[in-house]
Amino acid sequence: MHNYCFEFLAFAKLAILTIFVINRGFGPDGHTCSLFPNHRLVNEQTKWVASIDDSPKPPPSRITLTLPFLNQYCRQIIFCGVGESKRPILQSVFTKVEEGVVELCNPALYPCGMVRPSSLHDNSLIWVVDQDAAGNNVKE
Repeated sequence: MHNYCFEFLAFAKLAILTIFVINRGFGPDGHTCSLFPNHRLVNEQTKWVASIDDSPKPPPSRITLTLPFLNQYCRQIIFCGVGESKRPILQSVFTKVEEGVVELCNPALYPCGMVRPSSLHDNSLIWVVDQDAAGNNVKE
């Protein structure tokens, strides 16, 4: 009985806290939300939302969702990016891009590549980019 209750409570907690779809961009430095490369918040493990007062990009004070929240409580995340300035980030986020096969770099080099929803659903992580961002990785 104890195990059943524990599993039910875990399921109920997840059901209440799930965000079904979140749409994010990513910067030419690989940041997403207000999670910047080499910033201490990239390593935050306990908070779901955190404040930042030393953002490398204006404004200096912000709040952000953290990687644990994004990865545990978001069922599907869609990244959107346009422009040639995003190409180096995409080339670092993906290690293999072939027809029908895309693999993420592990370990991830940039915060946008660290977002990996633990959802068991297909298409939990989608990247929508234009030809300029994708470079030679997209067929017309």
